[in-house]
Amino acid sequence: MALADLTDTLRAGDGGLYLFHFSKPLGTARKTAQHYLGWAEDIGRRVAEHRAGNGRSARITAAAVAAGADLVLVRVWLGADRTEERRLKGGYGNPNHPRRCPLCRPAYLRRQAERQRRRRAAP
Repeated sequence: MALADLTDTLRAGDGGLYLFHFSKPLGTARKTAQHYLGWAEDIGRRVAEHRAGNGRSARITAAAVAAGADLVLVRVWLGADRTEERRLKGGYGNPNHPRRCPLCRPAYLRRQAERQRRRRAAP
């Protein structure tokens, strides 16, 4: 399945938040990462830096590039500021990124529904 990428929709100087989906998860069977949420004054330039995997990219995106994963730009919040970034990140290892990812959201919703069914079935 081809993954849609929003990079071509950006104009020079578009700033705000962006969400990457890694084409393959990083980590171990116990704990994986498949998303990166970041902020930039120029998202297009920052996306190029991440994909280059050089010293200007975040450690996790550099590891994803080194592992051969594609960094797919799946969501952009134009005009969002650093405060909004901190609110969305909500702490280290935030498990909420799959719920914001259009590629992962269907699976996330299925897991949520299954948890609710189990809770209701429990005595």
